[in-house]
Amino acid sequence: MTVTVESALSAVQASAGRLHEAVQELLLIAVEDGPRGIELHLATIMHDAALDLAAEGEQAWAAVRSRGPDHDRPRAGTPQQLVECQARINALGAVLVRELAVPERINHLTALGRDYGREAGAWAEEIVRCIQTCQDLLWTDVQPALLGYWRELAEAVGQATPPRGR
Repeated sequence: MTVTVESALSAVQASAGRLHEAVQELLLIAVEDGPRGIELHLATIMHDAALDLAAEGEQAWAAVRSRGPDHDRPRAGTPQQLVECQARINALGAVLVRELAVPERINHLTALGRDYGREAGAWAEEIVRCIQTCQDLLWTDVQPALLGYWRELAEAVGQATPPRGR
């Protein structure tokens, strides 16, 4: 494995780590910091969606943190591990888009303070901020890092494969 592939993997791991932290923050706010004293169907939806997102995030994080035999240096996973990592990141993105970042749901969150008071409004603002952070990290950090990793692997495979005769 070339240094370039290793650095590309390190970039994926770093960006996935940032996304993992953002998902954990969203989970904490959705599950632990929900508005008290009021029953909100929207809070239950956010709670369940955050749990789904965190489950996908944990699996993606585990897939991208593969280690070599010396346990301290990252290594390229098997093709199956790389596919699993990409699949988990894709699934995380799908949960984010289908369950959390739905425009109608975001609109309901932004109206929460007006309808249920300051505490509910502050909670909703934090949920929206966390959703936006997760989206930004997924699309502008993790996905480009994964693409760079796939590109480096493809180059390495192309250099290692002798040309075929005609």
